[in-house]
Amino acid sequence: MHHKMSTYMRNRIIEQAQHVKLKKGTHPIHEGDELTHLYWIEKGIVRGFYINSEGEEVTKCFSSEGGYFGSEGLRGGGQATFHVECLEECSCIAMPYGLVREMIDKDPHIYNYMTSLFMKEVTRLERRTRNLLLLDAKERYQAFLVDYPALEDRVKLCYIASYIGIHPGSLSRIRKVKQSPKE
Repeated sequence: MHHKMSTYMRNRIIEQAQHVKLKKGTHPIHEGDELTHLYWIEKGIVRGFYINSEGEEVTKCFSSEGGYFGSEGLRGGGQATFHVECLEECSCIAMPYGLVREMIDKDPHIYNYMTSLFMKEVTRLERRTRNLLLLDAKERYQAFLVDYPALEDRVKLCYIASYIGIHPGSLSRIRKVKQSPKE
């Protein structure tokens, strides 16, 4: 969060927020967990995923440097409806929801910043819904590259395929066609 902030708010963050390191492969949030913190990602990538009725993981979202996870509890409270996995070692700032709400209520800059973040997220979700319903597999992959330009080489293809709703083999074929020289 890079913006103007009161000294009082800075001190509140220092008092209550924690720097956390999360190892690759760990799950800081499991479906059903009681949610208590918003995590700002300084370094690393996480993915959110569901487990379907066949026990398969279905990727919901990704977040990386400058992004966040754990906002579901901030928006609605209660329990997590999906899992979060660290795809790389992650360095995060964990902020209790009470602190985040206090910051939003007391600092108009933070209120505007958080509103902007959530509006961008809603826009991305709307675009993803449209893409899943109306675009073919190749177009959905191209849209993924636009939405997550820095992740293609950092995330396993099976997770990208799951996110865009296709089988990994189909994604491999799409990528081969994209990478082959034009004749």
